Amino acid sequence: MKNDFLTVYLTLNIAMFITCAAVVLHYIRGLRVRANMFRRINSPIVMSAQDWLILGIVVSFAGKILDAGYWHVAWRADELGKSDLLELGPMVNIFVRQLPILAAAGCHVVAAIHSGDEKLFSIPAKAIAIGLLIFCCCEMLATTFAKI
Repeated sequence: MKNDFLTVYLTLNIAMFITCAAVVLHYIRGLRVRANMFRRINSPIVMSAQDWLILGIVVSFAGKILDAGYWHVAWRADELGKSDLLELGPMVNIFVRQLPILAAAGCHVVAAIHSGDEKLFSIPAKAIAIGLLIFCCCEMLATTFAKI
């Protein structure tokens, strides 16, 4: 059964790589055009709320490509009898999963601040509470599954 899901996962990665690359290429072009416009007029690059939002999209999708790429190689290598890459997973996840998502989320927060969204400042307490709740649920599930 594991191999069936692995086959589906590896196959879906093809579509995911293509669509994520399309998103990154589409949006990064707009950021480059805007940056070049500022360079031509010898002005510092000033990013709007929309620019920050787009940068967050680019960073998150680029991170997803790196994340899925690593795990594609790791799972495929494991299937072929080389499991060393799986052991590096937690370390690699820091750089290809967690840091890009944190950076993308930061870009989105900056975008909200630039847009003048007043509700943004009521979000942190709720976000912390929800994040801690999700973390606790994950820890309880991991503990439960470890005992099975």
